[in-house]
Amino acid sequence: GSVKLASSDPFTFPLMDSNYFATAFDLFTMRETVKAARQFVTASPWRDLVNEWFGAMGAVETYAEIVAAARDSVLTIWHPTSSARMSPKGARHGVVDPDLLVKHVAGLRVVDASVCPAIPACHTTAPVYILAERASALIKAAWYLK
Repeated sequence: GSVKLASSDPFTFPLMDSNYFATAFDLFTMRETVKAARQFVTASPWRDLVNEWFGAMGAVETYAEIVAAARDSVLTIWHPTSSARMSPKGARHGVVDPDLLVKHVAGLRVVDASVCPAIPACHTTAPVYILAERASALIKAAWYLK
């Protein structure tokens, strides 16, 4: 995916393209996830607790229907990460270096979950606390504060 500036106005939302379902593997993963979820909730003891399917995925059966429903309903609303990924110093990829400094921009740091190189396998609060602690040490060191 990508995040691009829509304008020079800092109050204008950026243009975000999550690039969901860009590859055949993305589509395969969605199909298999839907199949696994259905298998799970139709097994005992869940079978008696599920009255009906909910939402767009409720009525889909074929591969094409699963893909169409997924394209219409999948979105990111919980704790997006990794839109300004950290990479090694000197690497051409990535937005920030290990000191959390934006590459090719003097004096600008990013200290939030967007710098995570990959989505954390946990709630994002803990990694953000760790980043904030690291950033405070880096900033103090840069300003020679103890």
